[in-house]
Formats: sequence, C-alpha cells, structure tokens
Amino acid sequence: MITPSPDAAWTLPSHGAHDPATVPTGTTPGSFANRADIGGPRSFSSPDTPGMPEPSDKTAWDFLPEGWTIEAAADHQSGCGGHNQTSI
Repeated sequence: MITPSPDAAWTLPSHGAHDPATVPTGTTPGSFANRADIGGPRSFSSPDTPGMPEPSDKTAWDFLPEGWTIEAAADHQSGCGGHNQTSI
C-alpha cells in the first residue's frame, strides 16, 4: 500500500479555493475550483469549464415583472416582509 506523504515533490493546481482533501496530497474536484464568491456571479465556478460564458452583469433586480418597483425601506425591520415577523 502506498502511504501519502505531506512532503510531495509537486504542488496541487489550486486556483484559490481551499483544498477539501483530507490528506494534503489528495486531489478532489474542489482542488481545481476558483475561490468562493458567495452571492456573486462566480459562486461556484471552475476555471476549466469549456464553453461557459462569462458571468452576466445583470442581477435578479433587472428582471422584475412589469409594474414592479424597488423602494428604499426606512430600516430592515420595516422593510422585511417575512423572516420571523409575527405580525404578518
């Protein structure tokens, strides 16, 4: 049986993401991922995905149904229409 050594003669091709391998010499799909951009256009992306277009500059706000508007709320409490609001 081959025993992995933490003193490998090579480096893993990490692109910024944390390597999720239990042993530092292992590779997993996560070894090749870009750093997480949670909430951004590259939330879960890989630099080697062939044919994938660049992320869009549009967000969900660009696709509101006709007649809908965005209004600024005075504060979070009055602007949030759910999430533990017992009066709703």
